[in-house]
Amino acid sequence: MAVTAPSLSRGTHRAITLSIARDPGLVRTVRLVSAAVCRQLMVKEKVVEQARLALGEAAAVMVAELTGEVGPVTVLLEPADRLVATLSSPGRVDPDRSDPWILLRGLVGQLSITESDGRTVVTMSWPLGR
Repeated sequence: MAVTAPSLSRGTHRAITLSIARDPGLVRTVRLVSAAVCRQLMVKEKVVEQARLALGEAAAVMVAELTGEVGPVTVLLEPADRLVATLSSPGRVDPDRSDPWILLRGLVGQLSITESDGRTVVTMSWPLGR
C-alpha cells in the first residue's frame, strides 16, 4: 500500500493518491483515507459519510469482482471546485454477473464507470462547501 500526499489544499488543487493491493483487508484503508481527506477539506459530515461509503464500495468491487490481469487499485482524490475521486485497476467485471455497481449507483449522484484497454475506471465527485 502506498499513499502520496504532498499537501492537501483546495486552493492549490493538490491531489492524494492511494494504491492498494487487491486484498479485501485493505478496503478499510480506502474508507479511512477518504473520510480523513474530506474532513481536512471541511466538507459537510453528510458528504464525508457518502464519500467514505462510496469509495469503500467501489474499492471492494474492484478488489473482489474484477477479472483478468491482477494489479493494484489506485485511488486519486483531487480537491478543486468539487472533490473528484477516481479509482482505477486492471481488470473488467464479468459481463455474466449481475451489476456489482448497483449499490454505488445509489450512493453517488455524479458517477462514471468505464472499461477500456483492460482497465476499469470509476469516477465520482462531491461538493466541497460547508
